[in-house]
Amino acid sequence: MATTALFDQIAGYLTVAGQHFESEPDQGLIVAHMGGEHGTWHTYIQITDDVEVRHVVIHAHLPALVPVNTRLKVAELLTRINYDLAVGNFELGLDDGELLFKTAVDLADGQLTEAMFERMYQLNCQVMNEHYGQIWNIAFGDVDVNLDKGQVSNAGAFLQ
Repeated sequence: MATTALFDQIAGYLTVAGQHFESEPDQGLIVAHMGGEHGTWHTYIQITDDVEVRHVVIHAHLPALVPVNTRLKVAELLTRINYDLAVGNFELGLDDGELLFKTAVDLADGQLTEAMFERMYQLNCQVMNEHYGQIWNIAFGDVDVNLDKGQVSNAGAFLQ
């Protein structure tokens, strides 16, 4: 797949925003290196701009696989966080331990505005940053974490 106007639009936005990234235009992929209060991660922006399918999917990836022995506890945390999110969701591969936060937009025959992409991209980064420390501590810490609803913070709640 050659670069498309949609790919160029998103790459242009990131450039103007001062975001360092790598791109694979033939794959419709942009990879940004992100950092937050509790750690760093990669954000993958997959751009599909074909005649039949037009969408943008953003995945913020935890930089390590969740160990087998903590996957169920992390899955419980992610379920509690996801319940209150109006946009986006955390996903955990129970077989391999891959953890990501996903936001996406299906454009169909519509147009992606700068404001739409900016909001989706910033939300993705904000939610991953907000929950990164809590996820990391449960996945890799020695602390027994109480997962009562009151213990789960939620950066995405402002969108409701």
